[in-house]
Amino acid sequence: MAIGPGVYEVEAAESWLKLVPEGQERTEAMLLDAMPGTHEETLTESAVRLDGEPDNPDVFHLAMLLADGTGLEAVGTQSGIRPRGLNLAFMSKLSKARTFTARPKILHPGPVGQAQPSVPFKMVSKVPLQRVLGIPKACDSEKIKKVRAKASSKWDYEKIDCQLTLEKGWIITKKLIFEGAQANQVTLDCQWATLGDGTNKDVIEVRSREYKDKPEGDPNYETEPWKWERPQNVTIKNCNIIGSVRVWGMATNGEGNPKKYLEKEICIPGRFPVCQKQEKPNSNELKKSSRKSGHTKRVQANAPKNIVFDNVKITGVGRNPFYLAPGVTYTTLMNSTMNGKSDKVAIYLDAESSYNTIKRNQIDVATAKDTTGDNIPGMKSRGWPIIAIDGASHNKILNNRFSQTNRGGIYLYRNCGEGGIIRHETPSYNSIMNNIFYYNKYKGPKPSVYLGSRDYGIKERLGHCNDDDGRPFGSSASEKDYARHNIVMQNQFYKRRVYRPGPGLGGTVLVEATIADYVKTRNTKANSPNYIEHNQIVTPQTVVKNRRAGCYLANASQNFLLHGRSLDLLEDSGNKACLTQSSCTDGEFSRSNASDCRVNKVDFSCQVSGNNKGCQKEVACPSGKKLVGAKAACNLEFGTVSSNALQPILPNLIKVLKASDKVSAGSCNVGGNKLQSGQKEITINTSFPSVAVGCKEHDKNGGDCHIKGVLYCR
Repeated sequence: MAIGPGVYEVEAAESWLKLVPEGQERTEAMLLDAMPGTHEETLTESAVRLDGEPDNPDVFHLAMLLADGTGLEAVGTQSGIRPRGLNLAFMSKLSKARTFTARPKILHPGPVGQAQPSVPFKMVSKVPLQRVLGIPKACDSEKIKKVRAKASSKWDYEKIDCQLTLEKGWIITKKLIFEGAQANQVTLDCQWATLGDGTNKDVIEVRSREYKDKPEGDPNYETEPWKWERPQNVTIKNCNIIGSVRVWGMATNGEGNPKKYLEKEICIPGRFPVCQKQEKPNSNELKKSSRKSGHTKRVQANAPKNIVFDNVKITGVGRNPFYLAPGVTYTTLMNSTMNGKSDKVAIYLDAESSYNTIKRNQIDVATAKDTTGDNIPGMKSRGWPIIAIDGASHNKILNNRFSQTNRGGIYLYRNCGEGGIIRHETPSYNSIMNNIFYYNKYKGPKPSVYLGSRDYGIKERLGHCNDDDGRPFGSSASEKDYARHNIVMQNQFYKRRVYRPGPGLGGTVLVEATIADYVKTRNTKANSPNYIEHNQIVTPQTVVKNRRAGCYLANASQNFLLHGRSLDLLEDSGNKACLTQSSCTDGEFSRSNASDCRVNKVDFSCQVSGNNKGCQKEVACPSGKKLVGAKAACNLEFGTVSSNALQPILPNLIKVLKASDKVSAGSCNVGGNKLQSGQKEITINTSFPSVAVGCKEHDKNGGDCHIKGVLYCR
């Protein structure tokens, strides 16, 4: 069934979703096959959800969620091609999915009786009209005229709900706003027109629409909770932006909008009229939400999603040039340049923003000096870095070139208490890979990447850190940053020199910087583990430009794979071991859908007690099989290795669970991979069917050791 663009009333009818086009008779309704399921949203009334898939823009999900925790969900595509796998976006499955096809610009089908078999209707719930999938039309000449009209004030704007194409040479002085579902699927192609006239303001806003179902004046209006309708799948490209860009949902920033501007201005007439926005106190819905559990899911569901900025030039004039406010997800800035100046940072990823990508950009923005601690004895200003990752997780920063890094490169932290807002997420699981950090004459201490850069101390405790107290979660429970599981790999840092403490009182000496000067961690107890490997110090002669990002492999003995490379990833679930063809393409790690599980596991064990000669043996694969991997665990002091201790060790790793009391007196090995403490990757010749294994410890009373492991054969 094909669904045209439009506004529909959505009802649940037995195992169907019933769509009634706005303004038409109910006999014109369409029935969509839907899948029953359960959801975890807390609702007081039924709600309709429409969303796309970040990894497959062709696929959309339409769901009706009922207040009792059940609902119906239909899956459709724009192309009409049935997706290979059907996963629900809003609910947990109760039965096999069925699909509908949503094609834009296709006339509605005929009456239900002609389009579907006769099905007895039972209306379970009814919701307000919702905009269902549709590609907007091109902007007409009247709309373009409004866009091009000179801004009457700093706050003048035009809302864009159509496909807008500008022309090179045009200068647009109005702010362009992409708001709510009216902006879904909209593309702005500037064709290098200029947006902004140098005024210090947001030139582009992509924002959610805040609304209530009841009209103002209704006796229940004030008590009705606010709702948000977010924009999705907006593309902005080929624009020369002079000013700033902001993407936001429940609030414009992490403090929750202390003031809320109304849509109209008050102007004092005269020869030189003065206009200003009306403002009123904001109820701070973000703050209210942050005081309850489930805040991350709530704020992300209400914030813009799948917004793309491609091939734009942003010249900062004061405000943060590029700002993703709380909850923004799957938003990309790519193939772009940024220059100019900022009163704070160049790019800000605010709390609970996730799965955003900053990729293939040239960032050359002069950030501000932070003077917060200048008047406190013993405190130093920390600077405003190029990128602030403030309580944001699972973001990717790949293939960029950063300059003007003298006030810091990429800082990961979590604000505490600012605006009384509780930050629920930590700056964790972010990828910072294959970037170039340029330095010229800077010799100071500020790093290119700072993990847990704040981890609050006296400076913040004198301020706002206690403003979010009173809840057992997030920044209310702890003021630490908890920057963990971040990947800092394959970056190139321009060679520079740094000052170190030298002889005499207050003396310094100038030395060559090391990787530890470029990548720092504050308070490793709170801000670890993180994965910092394969980074390089380069010169103008040795830097590698236009290189694509490699991939970090979680839960694998080989944790890094270069772009364009592939491998057979060996995985052991305990019950069976399988090889899966996997590859890396510019920071994206992909796995084949098919795995080869014809892998035999051969257990081995070698143990000795009171013998300084140790234990050695040869372990072989079954006849006709070749070695494809191994893993082992060792105890090099008195004791044994249990099966439970061996099981979580990844294939192709050897790990010492307990070292000898004198570390140098003990060792274990698999195929020549010798180890005395810690863990290391096993590299073995897979052309042979067998491998030597063993352990040894030297003690005056005779050594004790045990090695236990698995060979993988195919």
